[in-house]
Amino acid sequence: MDSMLSVNETETGFLSDCKKNSIIFYGAGNYAVENLERLELDGLTPVCFADSDVNKHNTKLGRYDIFPLDIAMQKFPDYVLILTLYRSSLFTVTQYLLKRGIPKERIRYVEPVEYRLECDHLCFAMFDNEFAFCCFSDLSKHHSSKGDFSTDILEWKRLYNELLTDKRNGKPTVCDGCPFLKWGIYPIEPWKIIRFVSSSNSICNFSCIYCFKEYINTNTGDVLIDNLFIQCKQLTDYYNDPELTVIIARGEPTISFKFDEAINLLSQKSKKISIATNAFIYSETISEVAKAGVNVELCVSNDAGTPETFTKIKGLDCYETVIKNLMLYAENGIHICLKYIILSGINDNEEDISGFTRLAKMLRATVVLSKNIVSGRKSDMTDSERFWLKKLAVKCKEHKVNYYISKTCVSDNDRNHLEKYIGEFYI
Repeated sequence: MDSMLSVNETETGFLSDCKKNSIIFYGAGNYAVENLERLELDGLTPVCFADSDVNKHNTKLGRYDIFPLDIAMQKFPDYVLILTLYRSSLFTVTQYLLKRGIPKERIRYVEPVEYRLECDHLCFAMFDNEFAFCCFSDLSKHHSSKGDFSTDILEWKRLYNELLTDKRNGKPTVCDGCPFLKWGIYPIEPWKIIRFVSSSNSICNFSCIYCFKEYINTNTGDVLIDNLFIQCKQLTDYYNDPELTVIIARGEPTISFKFDEAINLLSQKSKKISIATNAFIYSETISEVAKAGVNVELCVSNDAGTPETFTKIKGLDCYETVIKNLMLYAENGIHICLKYIILSGINDNEEDISGFTRLAKMLRATVVLSKNIVSGRKSDMTDSERFWLKKLAVKCKEHKVNYYISKTCVSDNDRNHLEKYIGEFYI
């Protein structure tokens, strides 16, 4: 994309070149609030803020006025826009500004960035005795933990630096072929950790029929080692980044005996907490943290629209309890991702799909459509699985429910087939 920025145009020191211009900070949201003082100490003093949110127009952030972008550019025609936004928004906003006719040389960033092929799912993923760059792809290589969090972080940085160097030089890497790879704007500095995944918990109070066997443990008893809390404590003690997103996955975290303590710790350091849960246990702490302003997301594989099917899949007769808890979470402003795994002969029927879609609408949830990946992520779906997945997508459209299909859960053949029917809804 010729209109985007290259490494050379955004190398270290680029911000000093724009201090002779009128600096407009574009973005008056949480990132700006959290970083304004630091930016001023670095010598970046804006003439004003610009923001697309009409509710912020003609107000102030600190001592600076907030204007619509057009007004700000009219007031200061020698402007340079510095994007005061989280990294995840940089590419989309840059595209928007370029389409509006803003010259690319007038768009700058708080940190050195480059336009490259990478993945939004890059993370520091911790398992029981291993760590990895991601936990979403089968291609992700695991490395043995040294048993010390700070040492593992340093090793992660070194390995990622090697990975990034190889990618820049066109050498083969473990990321080649990953469906999550996409062109975008990413920090040049390779050691930024913006996503931490804790995947050490392997106990669960459900026995889902599609689950990997090592995750099933209906007789939980006492948790010998609460790795979730240990990892969260190490993370909050060692690492601090305003953009940090923490993902708690694998097993059922709410039955960890220090779950509430872990969430309270994370709420002090993370901009977003995403929790994979079955929602059988309602956590008041999750709701309290969300009310306090932390962006909390719950990822729940519900997979059914009737109590009977739910019990058959989950191994526990608790459909109404789960629905009640999900409604409470939604009422407290928590975003819910509701997953539906197509299971042949079990939930591939009109009654379950209709009931599930109605539930998703009530919860204002985002629906995640998936096949059963136990048979292999890259194996093709059956014709029946494709039929019912498309039918569920149609139901979501009818009820105006947002949905997507995870790329890692479908084969190339399935992707080519489904894109014909789902198009822009497929990500």
